[in-house]
Amino acid sequence: MIILLVLFLNLNLFADDFHIIGDDSRVQIHDSSKEYFRSIGKVTSGCSGTLISAKHVLTAAHCLYDNETQLFDNGHNFIPGAVKEGDYPFGAYNWSKAYLLKELVDLPENKVSIDYAVIELEKEVLSYEPKLIELLNTEKTSIYDFEQSSINGYPGEKAKNTLWRDKCSSKNVNEDNLSFICDSTKGMSGSGILYHQGEKNYLVAVNSGGMTINYSDGNTRVFNQGAKITNKVYEQINKWVSGNYGDETYVLENKNDYFKFKIITNCKEGLNFYYTENSDINIESSTLVTQDNPLVLKVKSSKILYRAQVIGERSYFASKDYSIKIEGKEMNAAKISIDSGLYSALNFTLNCH
Repeated sequence: MIILLVLFLNLNLFADDFHIIGDDSRVQIHDSSKEYFRSIGKVTSGCSGTLISAKHVLTAAHCLYDNETQLFDNGHNFIPGAVKEGDYPFGAYNWSKAYLLKELVDLPENKVSIDYAVIELEKEVLSYEPKLIELLNTEKTSIYDFEQSSINGYPGEKAKNTLWRDKCSSKNVNEDNLSFICDSTKGMSGSGILYHQGEKNYLVAVNSGGMTINYSDGNTRVFNQGAKITNKVYEQINKWVSGNYGDETYVLENKNDYFKFKIITNCKEGLNFYYTENSDINIESSTLVTQDNPLVLKVKSSKILYRAQVIGERSYFASKDYSIKIEGKEMNAAKISIDSGLYSALNFTLNCH
């Protein structure tokens, strides 16, 4: 019996895969202006996050750091309330810093109870409302079962930048992890586990991963779990938000000093491409872009202003016969500003019809 108990505790420390438990009961959210959904967002490194202040996003630490490879990711920009590809109803925000525990960085494997991090954005999110979702110190409540719970995020196997919710229940047990039976797949790392009490929405844990326990009698228990907002976690998160932290914190800074644009065209003869970062375009200076030779620009600004001239029997500046496609959305353009700030690198295609 003692051996079995130790085995269970060891299994409870670490997450593995995410799980669909029974039937997939997740529901897509199409209008993020309702309820609390504008506070849920896409983290562009491939995770989900929740606004806990106008400039701070709570997510999972393993979205920033991979314990297995010992490498940091560097693409943690935030799109609040995204509901489809290329549509940012509440804007999109670049990140400046991120905070996680040094203890997690020093471990060979991810540990669920400390798998949380805070991303600091360059600018405040204008649509943020503090009462939509409130951080709850679970040690300050007598609630044991959070029956009216949900997970909200951006599953990687669903259409890009689409928001999904699953309603479920979760267990506020004595350990540092919260276990729940919400469906969760890759891409929903960092999603907040919300407890709903009337019109109040409380964030009680940060989604980390799934757990499978095989018992000696042949039975299997499958669930997902996350870092519970204990008193210690609650205080640490508030330290990061206030900028008051110590040696326990690893600070990851956004050190991108340039933005990359890759210009691709399907125009038969190619394009004369004119661009500038911050002033009027000089039509005396252009670069040839062809199907076989795309143009890669590295510039200091996240935005470029460009114009293109089609080469062929009819040589003219961009008109209705020429278009730009960005993230699947096509538009006619003669002179347009393109922003790659969200992703640090942006590929876009200039199409001739």
